[in-house]
This record gives sequence, structure tokens and C-alpha cells, in this order.
Amino acid sequence: MIGNELEKILKEEDKIRTRMKSFFLVLQRLKDEMSDEQREMVEKLKEKRKEAIENVEELLKRAEENFISSGCQVFHAKNGKEALNYIFSEIEDEEMVVKAKSNVLREIKLDEKAREKGIEVIPTDVGDRIVEILNEDLTHPTGPAAHLSAEHIASRLSEVFNTKIPPTPEAIANFIRDDTMKYIMKAKVGISGANAFASEGIISLVHSEGNISLVTRIPEKHIAVLGIDRIVRSAEDTVTFAKVQSLYALGKPITAYVDLISGPSKTGDIEKKIVKGMYGPREMHVIFLDNGRKKLMKRFPELARCIGCGACVLVCPAANVAASLFGHSGHRSARGIAYSYFIEGLESAISRGLFLCTTCHSCSEICPMGIELPKIMKEIRREAVSNNLRIDAHERVVKLILEEGSPYPKKS
Repeated sequence: MIGNELEKILKEEDKIRTRMKSFFLVLQRLKDEMSDEQREMVEKLKEKRKEAIENVEELLKRAEENFISSGCQVFHAKNGKEALNYIFSEIEDEEMVVKAKSNVLREIKLDEKAREKGIEVIPTDVGDRIVEILNEDLTHPTGPAAHLSAEHIASRLSEVFNTKIPPTPEAIANFIRDDTMKYIMKAKVGISGANAFASEGIISLVHSEGNISLVTRIPEKHIAVLGIDRIVRSAEDTVTFAKVQSLYALGKPITAYVDLISGPSKTGDIEKKIVKGMYGPREMHVIFLDNGRKKLMKRFPELARCIGCGACVLVCPAANVAASLFGHSGHRSARGIAYSYFIEGLESAISRGLFLCTTCHSCSEICPMGIELPKIMKEIRREAVSNNLRIDAHERVVKLILEEGSPYPKKS
């Protein structure tokens, strides 16, 4: 199955070239930007993340208490199905909702499951919106459309909307903004993930476009889905998290916006009595999503330190060529395969590219959290082989070695 899909992807040379060019630009910015002070910041965050994962139960309990104290409603979801059931119960009769870019929302397949219920989910991130409209696979967790050239995007969008869109980044971005704003202003429910969240009851959302501020403020209800592995101890830690994530995702010291949200909008200006729903949502719902993360933390605690920057994707030879085949939904590269192992099982990890990994160690060398992804890949591979879940290509190689003494077929 992967072989057939890979053969098809290898023919899309323009997309491969565009993706590699985009990735190279980020890597060059990262190289030019990195300072000794930033390296120290990365090391501090690594220790903060390690400490948080080691004390996750304590921090989650404290976070729940603080979110509730701030007026949020909190729900614990063991898996994606439970999270979706809660989300749909809060969407109620709405036929359209808006969302911020979130790999966790991709993980639980929010868009697909909502569509089955007749609910339209509108992505508000420019890259997300483009890949959704053009029915493309995302190529990077923070740059979903990095494999598509301006000419390709403009041509396809012009066909979809039956209007002429110039093939420039500015024209495309402005068109997407104007079209998406219509939905944001109408929506009653806005849904987001969180880049990180603190035990103090604060979520952090990192973005450059300004769309997340609108999604979490204009609708009457804000639903935030939090992967429990993204917890840190303090609000200060979420800011450090944002700075390191921005540096490794974009090659920039910080994005245009870092939103810290602790509850629904409210005022106490009249007789010091709290009134909810002022210039922002009247309700805020926080979903703590496990979905295999507690098992992950026990077996590969270093993987739980991941900050989702996508630096591993930038340098991965498999992701550069076969991005859509290598990873789980929004979780790309070897990290995504490891997540799929805990979310969906061993066979899912195989189907999502477990044996495409070259174990070249490029990912571990660039990872700001020092995660040894190749070691994790090898361990999961050993388990697959011990369960007789080898792939066809490997079976053919083994057969050739046993029958002909060489992995290469004899010339006829």
C-alpha cells in the first residue's frame, strides 16, 4: 500500500522541490538566528519539560482546579471519541464552527467526524484553509501548505472560486483572509488546541496571523482541546515554550502573538460582581485529552517532552520526499509514527511509515528537547518484527538472501 502511494508521490516533483525549498529557508533562518542566550533558554526548557512530565498527575490536578476557579468547564477525555462526543454536545445545533490550527484537532479527526454530522468546520489559519479547500495533505505541523507554490495555489483557488487570483503570496493571503473572516464573524463556537498550558490554569496559543485571537474571542463559546503532554508548571514556562517553539518552527525568536487565556471573558466593574461574556466568549470549555499519552509517558517519557516545533520534519529525508505518508495526521515525521503507535496501535504505526524511517539521526541532532527518535523507531520496529508484522519489501529481501545469497535479484 505504501509502495503504491510512494510511487505516486515521487512523481510530484514540483511539490517536493517547493517543500524542500521552504524547509531550507527555515533551517537557514534558524542557523542565522541562534544565539548563546537562546541555547541556554532551550536547555532550561528541556529541564522544565522533563520535570513537568515526571509530575504530570499533580500538575493536571492543579490545572483542573485553577481552570474551574476561573470559570471554565473541564472534561477529561480518555480518547478521541470521548473528546468528540463532548465537543459535539457543546456545538449543539450549530451547522458551522471555526477552528484554530491544531494538530490535536487533526489527531482526533474533528473535521471528518463533524462533516458526518452535517457540521462544517472552517480552518482559519491561511495554510490550513488552503490545504482544506484544495483537498491537499499537510506537509508540516506549522506550515501545512509549504509544499505548494504560489502559482499552484492561485491556479487551483481561481478554479474553485471562479475568480482570477494573482499568483503572489500577498494576493492569495488577502483572498483567504477576506473569505475566512465571513465565517469567523458568524460563528457561535470557536475551537482551538493549545501550544502549551500551565498548572496555574492558563493556556498558551502561539500564532502570527491573528486568527487565533479572533477564534477564541468573537464566538460566544470557546472549546480548547489540550493534549495532556503539553503541560508545564507556570505561565512563565509557557512563554519560554512559545519562544523555543517559534525559533525551531519558523527560525524566528517569537511569533507576532502569544495569547494567554485562563477563562471566559468577564467583568467585575459593577459592584464588584462578576458578569461573564463581555467582549469575548461567555463560556470556555477545557478538554484534557489522553488518547494514549499516559502510556507514551511511561514507555518513552522523553518523547512526551516534544514541543511540536516540527524541526525534525525539516531535516528528515523521508518527510522531505513523502511527507503525507510519514506520520500521524498533524503529527509528522518519526514522532508522528510513535504517536500513532500509542493512539491506534502497532499496525497503524507500520501503515504510517514506521519502516520508511532511515534512522539517520538528523531529527535527534536538531531536536531542541534532545529526543532520540531513531532509538524509539528501532524499538517499535523490533516489536513489529517479533509480531511477524514485517513489510512486503523486507520479506522479498529476506527471500532473496535465503535463496540467492544476495538481497539483489540476479540479472536475467
